[in-house]
Amino acid sequence: MWGLLKTLREEDMLVRVDLRNAAVGNPPREVTKRVYRELSARLKELCWQYSQREIDMEQMLRSVGYNIRWKAPIHHVNN
Repeated sequence: MWGLLKTLREEDMLVRVDLRNAAVGNPPREVTKRVYRELSARLKELCWQYSQREIDMEQMLRSVGYNIRWKAPIHHVNN
């Protein structure tokens, strides 16, 4: 759990830096590695599943942790 929070804080810091750079006229690079595009898609899918109440908070946090740490595929959970 603490690792997840640390990772989220680091990601938040990077996003804030990108926003500040964009505000002064230095937009972030458009080129992203495939692994990050895939990770982003998996995390968006998890958020969608949570918003549709297909998974609960515990399942979402566990899946986010797996995706960030091990880049594992999303496991669709049917209640």
